[in-house]
Formats: sequence, structure tokens, C-alpha cells
Amino acid sequence: THGGGVSYFNEKDFFTASVQDGFPATHISVMLKAKDGKIVFGTTNNGLIIYDGKRFVNFTEKQGLVSNSIRSLMEDAEGNLWIGTADSGLSRFDGDSFDNIGATEGLMSTAIKCSVQDYDGGIWFGTRGAGLVKYNGDKFRNITRSEGLSERRVISIAQDRDKNLWLGTFGGYVT
Repeated sequence: THGGGVSYFNEKDFFTASVQDGFPATHISVMLKAKDGKIVFGTTNNGLIIYDGKRFVNFTEKQGLVSNSIRSLMEDAEGNLWIGTADSGLSRFDGDSFDNIGATEGLMSTAIKCSVQDYDGGIWFGTRGAGLVKYNGDKFRNITRSEGLSERRVISIAQDRDKNLWLGTFGGYVT
């Protein structure tokens, strides 16, 4: 949303929760339904919000999140949340604490637009300007135009049943 908090629809009526109603943010940039049924919200300036069906819990830089400006969310096979930020890299959240990952840890771009875990357990990140990044659990590998990537701004990723990665790019290409 752009300033309106969050809305939900129960197949009959729309309901909106705003700051005035106790929702802790006005600008939602991304949402995810976690495997445990919780709804996770990434915001443009208020961090991470997790809704357990009864209450909203807000996590910000004060609780260890690398940045309050979130652009992507992904849950891995182990239940960790991978949180991509506008310009500060990644946070991995295990439900208790944040592990922050940036250039010092080998991440080639700190502007993360999207992510997906592949069938083999590797985690792929689309970046704003540094192409595609793969994390194998130990180190990062950057894939750029020199390896055949059509555009360096990757904004969406999906993997098909044949294990091919599909990349949506800012330049209008699908790779």
C-alpha cells in the first residue's frame, strides 16, 4: 500500500488496518505467508511486521534488523526469513534473532529486489544493479552480463520444475 496501512478481504468485505487502528506502518512494500501461517509484512520505512492471527509484532533496526527499508521477503526450507533491503543488504531471521549480511560477508550488492530458494537449497537474489547473486550456504557468487545475463537489474525470480531459473529484469527482459 502507499500510505493506507494494510487491507484484507474475506471474500465478502474489505477491512483496513491503519496506524490509527494500531497497525505499525503506513507503507507496505512486500508480503509473505509463512509456512506456519503467519503473515509477514515488509515496509518501506518501518521494518518487519509479523501477524500471528491475533497481534502485529514490529521488528526494526532496534531489534537487530539491518534496515527498516525492506524490498523482498523469502522463507527458506528451514523456516528462516530472508529479508532484502533497499540499500543495506540482507537480514536472515530465525524467529529469535537477526543475522545481517552485507558487503563485508561477500554480498556484491546491498540493494536486494527479490529472492528464491532453488530445489537444491541454493538461495538466489536479484539485485538493483549487480545482477544475480547465488548463496550456497557458505559464499556468494555474482552472475552478471559477462556470464550472459541480459540486464543487471533483476526484479523477480522463479524456478520451474525443470530447475530453470526465470528472471524478470528492469529492462523488460525475461531470461
